[in-house]
Amino acid sequence: MVPAAVPLRRGVAPALVLGVVAAGAVGRAMAHGIDAAGPSAAARWPVEPWVLACLALSAALYGVGVGRLWRHAGAGRGVSAARVAAFAAGWLVLAAALAPPLDPLGNRLFVAHMVQHELLMIVAAPLLVLGRPLAAWAWALPRAGRRSIGAFFRTPGWRLPWQLATGALGAWLLHALALWLWHVPALFEAVLAEDAIHALQHSSFLFTALLFWWSVLGARTRSARGIALLSLFTTMVHTGALGALLTLSPSTWYPSYAESAPAFGLEPLEDQQLGGLVMWVPAGLAYVVCGLVLAARWLRGERPKRARGDPPGPRSGVPARVVRSVRPALPAADRYGRTAAWLHWLIGIALLGQIGFGLLLDEIAPRGTPARAATINLHKSIGIVLGVAILLRLAWRIGHALPAWPATLPPTRQRAAEWGHRALYACMLVVPLAGWLGSNFSRHGVRLFGHPLPPWGPDSPAAYAFFNGVHVGGAFLLLALIAGHVAIALRHARVDRELGLGRISPFGRAAPQGARR
Repeated sequence: MVPAAVPLRRGVAPALVLGVVAAGAVGRAMAHGIDAAGPSAAARWPVEPWVLACLALSAALYGVGVGRLWRHAGAGRGVSAARVAAFAAGWLVLAAALAPPLDPLGNRLFVAHMVQHELLMIVAAPLLVLGRPLAAWAWALPRAGRRSIGAFFRTPGWRLPWQLATGALGAWLLHALALWLWHVPALFEAVLAEDAIHALQHSSFLFTALLFWWSVLGARTRSARGIALLSLFTTMVHTGALGALLTLSPSTWYPSYAESAPAFGLEPLEDQQLGGLVMWVPAGLAYVVCGLVLAARWLRGERPKRARGDPPGPRSGVPARVVRSVRPALPAADRYGRTAAWLHWLIGIALLGQIGFGLLLDEIAPRGTPARAATINLHKSIGIVLGVAILLRLAWRIGHALPAWPATLPPTRQRAAEWGHRALYACMLVVPLAGWLGSNFSRHGVRLFGHPLPPWGPDSPAAYAFFNGVHVGGAFLLLALIAGHVAIALRHARVDRELGLGRISPFGRAAPQGARR
């Protein structure tokens, strides 16, 4: 039997506090940057002993705690070997992000600064959360110390604000505010000028990222995982939007890099564009991968795995009513095919991203700016590729049978679902087609990723206005249909057993050719 260690939900606070103290210490020491411009200055390694001591202390306490716990309860119990590996990887990434050569290089190159921030927020933070450092650190303390810490974090004065901060909405808001506020040019310039502000920026990034990933990775029930998916998706959207703004901006945001970037062979605007791409593409991919894993577990109704040695039932973190409500996997005959499921999810996500891109066009590249034409052509190019993908999806749909409706579904709801799908397909076809037609009646034409396509229509403002109106209006209608589709799907997942989201899961078994066309 494993003696009572502080549960992860209640005990994440000290882990976060100690992690932030270490991050702030390293950040303050490393924020001195490079005094001389140029790549040769990046070889300087100004490391203060007390900074290394903070990092070493966190690792030593973790190792001592895990060793003591395993000696008492058995190897791998309480904190599994996989969690130890996750903590070790997160600690190494944290040290690499906040130590030379990357940290001082971040004072000279904006792209290096962005790499540093992404390592902190989307690599180190989730790995540290998975490592359950509190359980290990608590076991490194004497028994009386563990009891005192547990008693403090159960006091009402701490518990309520902590529950608000670690809740899905609170963690999402704090993380989003930290990200956007610190990229305001005035604040970012202050970061580059003052060591203390630089340390505060690193600490807030790491702290809010730990809160965010705890709210996502700590989801224990189906409903909590659904909220975590929404949190991941919206974070991917707003961080991608910030990355797009940095990438597509016609002017530099941070003058401090104007003098140092050319020493590395980059123009200041090129440096900013590379930094924006780091935030836009690799970071977005990390959120997508995490979201797919979480979605697979959510759609399967998979119960979270408990560590070896955790008692079964409610004490493992899963209420008994949730365990009873886990639904068995649907038979293959009730599922969509795997190819259809992947096309469904990928095209749906791409459509939402393209609609958001279109709605933000005027914000990303205002009218009259040099980047306006390139931004619009990028939107058109993505639309053409997406239109081709939709045609392929429709061809697949026509050539393959669908799983039959459950016998319990009334005929009226079957017809309503079929007409809803038809409306979705119609809008998905009309919106890119209208945009393409309107562009061919404009003197600007279409450039597919920089390559001009031959126009076939005359320059007609009236025709362009008509098709553009259909394009914009259809996009809003499509957005409303997608929202309704998602709402109904979520209702099915919660209420209708035979119509759960497992029918369209890309991770399920492929459906045989069934009875419905």
